[in-house]
Amino acid sequence: MANSATTITDTAMRERVTPGEGIWGFSRAQLAGVLVLIAFLAVAPFVLYPVFVMKLLCFALFA
Repeated sequence: MANSATTITDTAMRERVTPGEGIWGFSRAQLAGVLVLIAFLAVAPFVLYPVFVMKLLCFALFA
C-alpha cells in the first residue's frame, strides 16, 4: 500500500487545468485585473507625484 503522500502527489499530477481556467489558474477577468495593476504600478511614478506614489507603495508593502 502506498503512503498517503504518494497518493496525494499522484492525484495532483493527474489533474489538468481546463482550457477555461486561463493562465496560472486565473480566470480571464482576474488576469486582466492583475495586468492592469502591474501597468498602473509601472506608469504611476511618471504620471503621479512621485513622493505620493512612494508613500502609497510603502503603505501597501507594510499593510
